[in-house]
Amino acid sequence: MLISELSAKTRVSVHRLRRYEAEGLIESQRLPNGYRVYDEKTVKHVIFIAMSREMGFSLPFIAECLPRFQAGKLSAQDMIEAILARVAEFNRWCGIEVTVAEPGFVEIQMPWRPEVGQYSGYLHAGLMGTLIDTACGFAAGTVAGPNLLAAHFSVNCLRPAVGQKFIARARVVKPGKAQVFTSCDLFAVDAEGEKLVANGQTLLTVVAA
Repeated sequence: MLISELSAKTRVSVHRLRRYEAEGLIESQRLPNGYRVYDEKTVKHVIFIAMSREMGFSLPFIAECLPRFQAGKLSAQDMIEAILARVAEFNRWCGIEVTVAEPGFVEIQMPWRPEVGQYSGYLHAGLMGTLIDTACGFAAGTVAGPNLLAAHFSVNCLRPAVGQKFIARARVVKPGKAQVFTSCDLFAVDAEGEKLVANGQTLLTVVAA
């Protein structure tokens, strides 16, 4: 197909396609008449590149990921870990770890330690909110990219949060181009298993990169 046809199929401008080719991300074959043509698999590659750019990743990073994508070995977990590497130092201080990442769903965990407790020895409500907000943001990030800001955020504390670790499971309830609505359940885990300790909802606004 010609570059104009590739542009129409992927909704990526001819200018951007030429830049992708100049960066070595896509390839073409030159016909005797001088026209460049692209095969059908290039459509999928261009869509991946464009979506990765919308998520805020640089072209050099995408170039590193592209061979794994082409081989079918790049997962949502890989992408969410890349997003995680860009989050605030505070989340790393908390020890937050992404344990499940799928399109529209994320699970994160945080271990208990005294520094995250309040005066009665329970998980501080601020950290409960942090886990819910972070999980919701990551879940939204799997469908809308990392350029998000919370427009509305609510938490319901259901019982004292006591456990060896805490698990937040967030899902996208309603995705959109301008806003993403998410919901999250927070569990405390001890020797007896999981207990629901809080839930929350977040409405996130997609910010233009």
